Order: sequence, then structure tokens, then C-alpha cells
Amino acid sequence: MSLDFDTRFEPAYGEAVAIAKGVARLTVNNPSPFTFHGTNSYILGTDTLAVIDPGPDDDAHLEALIRAIAGRPVSHIFVSHTHRDHSPLAARLKGLSLGLATMALTFTGVWLLYSLDDLTGGYNGRNVPALEFGPLSSVGSNIAIGGMQITSQRFVWYAGLIALLLVVLFTHNILGRRIGRALTAVRDADVHAGALGVNIGEVRAITFVISSAFAGLAGVLIAINIQRVVPDYWGLHLSLSYLAMIVIGGMRSIGGATLGALIVTALPSVLQRYGQSIPGVGSEGGDGLSPAVAAQVLYGAFLVLVLLVQPQGLVRLGKDGYQWVKDRLFKNDSKQVASTPAETSR
Repeated sequence: MSLDFDTRFEPAYGEAVAIAKGVARLTVNNPSPFTFHGTNSYILGTDTLAVIDPGPDDDAHLEALIRAIAGRPVSHIFVSHTHRDHSPLAARLKGLSLGLATMALTFTGVWLLYSLDDLTGGYNGRNVPALEFGPLSSVGSNIAIGGMQITSQRFVWYAGLIALLLVVLFTHNILGRRIGRALTAVRDADVHAGALGVNIGEVRAITFVISSAFAGLAGVLIAINIQRVVPDYWGLHLSLSYLAMIVIGGMRSIGGATLGALIVTALPSVLQRYGQSIPGVGSEGGDGLSPAVAAQVLYGAFLVLVLLVQPQGLVRLGKDGYQWVKDRLFKNDSKQVASTPAETSR
């Protein structure tokens, strides 16, 4: 018995073609004797989607998939085999789906903050009780301790510093234990981690619990500092700021996240204070870019620099630079040390 091979198939590159109810096909523009008219990707479903064989690492095909998905959640990504024309785009599509889900969660959270008037105060927000520790308070405190004046702002600053040190210590301890190794394995290669017996669902649940606790602590400190919370503050801009922190500093180290947070948080204040001496930067309402806008421009420049030069962040870039300088400075010394045994043997 022979199978008929339909050679009348005409691809529509860059477009989703419906071939059955709830099934759409997208063809990559990579015709060859092995791929025929091109590699086919399939989208299954109507509300929640599954993608079969996302395709090669091709920007045009990724854009076509994004248009066809149209913001709908992707619950599964299947790869029939790992050839270069079928599987590489799976990683980028997976990251995009997680990003869309995060944005949707952000908008949903802001809507809830506006809607739950009794709890959040709605559009007007609500006041935050002062943080008190003995005679110290985050509001109206000015006490001399050991010759140092502890004002309310300084007290909040020290409270934030203590919280940061505790979080860094806690995270460092976790990463050195079995759960930390599991977190790293799932982050880098979840399929391989699952094959080695790591419970991926449990590890991800633990990750969400820990990250939620850190986010809650950060939210408390922010609320104490500004003394009033309104839903507008917790919108998309804040989420993008957090994203900029980890990308700029580096996602694979505690120091990278800390450095990124320091840059993103301190840069507007630095520009506000010293912006007058920087060409193109002026005061609010004056000539040139305002400090806030200039800070956003610099965020973008940092992001482009990191993504083009060293995707692992400024911390990794600094380590590479230090290693490069070290190799150049001590290159001759290492050669002399290496030649010493030979000279001694003569």
C-alpha cells in the first residue's frame, strides 16, 4: 500500500491558515529538499492554545506566531523532534508566554486594587500606619542615639538595609542547599531537571512562595516610606522597573539583582541632584530632558548594552573585564613561572 503525497500544497508564509476547526498552520519560509515548502507549525485550540513544533529561530516566524496567538494563553508547547527547523523557537515562545501571563496578572492586580474599596481605599488609596521600634518611628521621629541623630527617614533607611541583608543571607543559604540546586536546575533546563527526578511543579511552587514573600516585604517598606498607598503605584511601570533591575544587574546572581536594583532606584535621584551639569538634562519643566525621562533613556541604554555585550548582566560583564585585565597584566608573570621548573632542571 502506498501513501499519496499531496504536492499541491501552497504555503502562505507569515499567515495562519485554518486547516480544521481549532487547528491553524503556519509555514516557515525555509523551503528545501528536506522541508518541502517549509517547516509547518500548528496552533491548536480557540481560547487556550497549544503549539506544535514552534519552528526554527526565525524572527519573522516568531512574529507570525505572535499575531496568530493574539494574546491568548499558551498552555503547552510540543516538539515532535529536535531538528533545527522544528525546536529552537520553543524557548523564545515559552518566555513570551510567561511574559504575557505576567503582564495579565499585573493588570488584574491593579483592577482588584481599584475595585476592593473597603480593603485598599480604591482610587484614593489609604494611609499606612507608622513603623515603630521602641522610641523610633517612621513618622515624626528625631532621636539622638550615641551622638547620631536618628530621624524618621534615617530610621526607614536602616530598616530597609536590615531587610536587604536578611534577604541576601536567606537567599544565599537557600542556594547552597538541595532546594537551591533544584531551583538552579529548573531555571536552566527544566526538562533535564525533570528527567533527573526533580519535582518541577513543587520547585516552581516554592519559587513563587519565596518570591511572593520578598515582594510583600518590599511592598511593606515602600508603603512605610511613602506613608500612603494608591493603586496607580503598583502598575505596569513598577513591573518593568523590576524587570530592568534583574536584566541590567544580572539574573544569575544575588549581587547582580542587588546592583540592578541600586542602579534603577538611585539613578533618578542622582540625575535630580546632578542633572544640571549633564548636557541635555534639565530640571522638571525646564529645557532638556527631565531627570525622570533621562533615567528611562539610560535604562534603555543599559538594557541594550547588556543584551548585546553580556546577556548575564553588568556583574558578569565586570567579572569578564576583570579577568581580561588580569590576563593582560599577569601574562608575562605566568610565562616566567611556567619556565622556572625547566630552567631549574638544567
